[in-house]
Amino acid sequence: MLKVFVAESVSEDDFYDRNWEGNVAQESLRINKQIPYYRIVMTLPLLRRAVRSAAKRDCQVFHLSCHGCFDGVTLTNGESLNWQDLAKVFQPFASTKRVLVLSSCVGGDAGAAQAFQNEQDRFGWIIGPEATDDDGLLTFSGACIAWPILYTQLSESTERASFDKAIDNMNRVTPHQFVRRRWDLNEQCYRRHPGKDSR
Repeated sequence: MLKVFVAESVSEDDFYDRNWEGNVAQESLRINKQIPYYRIVMTLPLLRRAVRSAAKRDCQVFHLSCHGCFDGVTLTNGESLNWQDLAKVFQPFASTKRVLVLSSCVGGDAGAAQAFQNEQDRFGWIIGPEATDDDGLLTFSGACIAWPILYTQLSESTERASFDKAIDNMNRVTPHQFVRRRWDLNEQCYRRHPGKDSR
């Protein structure tokens, strides 16, 4: 059974407009008979609390829904965390046996992977959208389509082929470029699918 902690930290306007893609991810997990824990984390102390809670519950996946850019992410209250700060926040939960889903603009950027690469503890998998030639924006509709594909696939298997199949399918049906970055223990770096590595 897959246990996923979903933390929603979108903008105030998104909350008002009910653009809560984290809630969509939660419901797709329920439909697939997996175990979601859904929390709204508007501030950094609440995000830290969510990370500790995910570790205590021994979740395999942490799904962070927020706004992002090439430098990092922004929480509901407007506080920005660069990739290195975010990697430090996740140290109580990070493990090569766990997955981080960054549902934010440019969440799959190499900068996020490099920040975790520099920390003592890192995720085995980091998944998110990468910038394309057009933009790196993650649309609400794209997220609502993509994450159910990922969680449906992972509810069947968490082998490497399942991650890659999910990413390929997500990219087929959305205008985004989703990537997974897998920690390569031998090379001590993140490997990117599809295509080149993150170095």
